Amino acid sequence: MGCPPEFGGRPCVYRNSCEAPDWRCAPGAPDYPNDNDLLTWFKALELAPQLSSVRLGYARAMMQAGEFAEAITLLGPLANSPHGGSASEAARSLIVLARAGQPPLSADELEDAAEAGAAPTGPEPDAPVPDPGSEPAAEPGAAATPAR
Repeated sequence: MGCPPEFGGRPCVYRNSCEAPDWRCAPGAPDYPNDNDLLTWFKALELAPQLSSVRLGYARAMMQAGEFAEAITLLGPLANSPHGGSASEAARSLIVLARAGQPPLSADELEDAAEAGAAPTGPEPDAPVPDPGSEPAAEPGAAATPAR
């Protein structure tokens, strides 16, 4: 698989995309995330969907870009993991923030929240975390449409 020239001829693998020290996608950069950052995260997810660090990083980038619904969809499988753990807790915390349209917490804040075993302070979720393929919940006070 070929990589863009900025990878310096290295093979295009997950580690080169997401963990190289010269990786441009820096959450502290003033223009983060730009289209290239989001594309890099997308490629990393495509190459390593099983890694929670990729799902969490991509979801944080999407939230910073204002793509909250997409971030919730991406986090659903991790938040509903039957194995639980700190990544699952972090995903649930991000979902709470995404539902409220708030920016994500930093990686350190998410880790602290997961270690404490509680979601960070913020709005309470209105409903359980949805399955990735489920329909979004209706807004409170919205008229329900009759089943056909």
